[in-house]
Amino acid sequence: MDCDGDDEELEKLEADVSEMAEKILEYRTTLPDQLKNAIASTLAAQRPVFPTRNTDGSEPGPSGNPNPGTFLYSRVLK
Repeated sequence: MDCDGDDEELEKLEADVSEMAEKILEYRTTLPDQLKNAIASTLAAQRPVFPTRNTDGSEPGPSGNPNPGTFLYSRVLK
């Protein structure tokens, strides 16, 4: 039997295992945040945008003339 060859193979396997362990540790620390961000981004992109209603039931935004007395006042001056 070739003990030197077995020792070299064993050292290579141990080095491979150590490298894999480092990668696993890196993935364990970075993957949860990456998944959380990906899921949040996907959900935000799929979320429908509904128009908001005011509590009094009126639609949002300006309702006609922003200064209602101006029209009447300008008609009186003409």
